[in-house]
Amino acid sequence: ETIMAVIEERGNGKVIFPSTSEVEEYKLKELFEKDAASNGGVRTYFQWDPAKGREENISNTANADIGITFPFCGIAETATVVQASFEESGRAISLLLYYILIQSTHA
Repeated sequence: ETIMAVIEERGNGKVIFPSTSEVEEYKLKELFEKDAASNGGVRTYFQWDPAKGREENISNTANADIGITFPFCGIAETATVVQASFEESGRAISLLLYYILIQSTHA
């Protein structure tokens, strides 16, 4: 519910999210599929997919309005986040104007 409210606050549009274990943990794919089926096209979703290749993923990310990412850690004093880039979650997601950071429960 909270993530949907943040996406709406940011103007809806195309949302890109990674193919990581956190997506499964928070059941985001299921949430987004359910929302896409009922929101009348206000929000669309794309999951970063290594099988589609780098160029297609970057192209889809370049056209996205909002990215969802899971930082490894943050420094409150400077508002800095440490964001890893790997096959399941390209660096391009965190370069969008709006992106949503979700704190993972993994240590």
